[in-house]
Amino acid sequence: PRALGVVMLTSRTRWLWLQAGHRSLTSIVRAGHLPEPGLASDARAAYDRMADQVPWPDQTANRFHVAINVLPLAALYTVLRERGWTEEHAVDTLRAASITAAEPQRKAWTLMLRTQPGRRLYLRSVGPNWLGMFPPPAWAGHWVERSQNRVGFDMTRCYIVDTFRQLDAAPVAPAFCATEAYLQQGCPYLRFSRTGTLASGADRCDYRYELLPVPTPLPAGEVRLVRGRREQGSR
Repeated sequence: PRALGVVMLTSRTRWLWLQAGHRSLTSIVRAGHLPEPGLASDARAAYDRMADQVPWPDQTANRFHVAINVLPLAALYTVLRERGWTEEHAVDTLRAASITAAEPQRKAWTLMLRTQPGRRLYLRSVGPNWLGMFPPPAWAGHWVERSQNRVGFDMTRCYIVDTFRQLDAAPVAPAFCATEAYLQQGCPYLRFSRTGTLASGADRCDYRYELLPVPTPLPAGEVRLVRGRREQGSR
């Protein structure tokens, strides 16, 4: 594949990215209530070492992925393994902590998608934003479906997974994928599905989105379940 573009960051720009990544790392530690003494400080030091190892990409979107999505989990995973944690224990713990840390984002996501205009706007924005969020050649994929109510694309190269592998932290990559799925499953009327991920050994990440019909309002006092959630008509 075509070589990835890299850039030399100014000291100020690099400091800003690293500070943002440190905050992401700290939020995961706090959300997971991890009992390891000194874990946050050791992981920040590991984060900084890894930031020196990985080439910083020339696309802003991929710098975000490195600083916010990859390095915090890779650093925490590496430190936990150095402290004697098993791979399974470290990955399971970081998956749970990352999901908990993402709860405020999930609430914001759900709020945005609560209305039908918001859901339709999101589906329409997926197409134009796809190249911006996942710029080639670091990412590769193709559209499977783009219609008024359904959007699907298959990702066949993932910069995030590639960078986890480069940092010898590939086992923790599925923790990021689980958090991503959790963020997108908060709205009962926008169905997100994915049957496999590159991080877990599949040959693609098959993203599928579907707008679901919104039920008519319930009569006052009537109760029903929508995708496992209890809804009751207002008086």
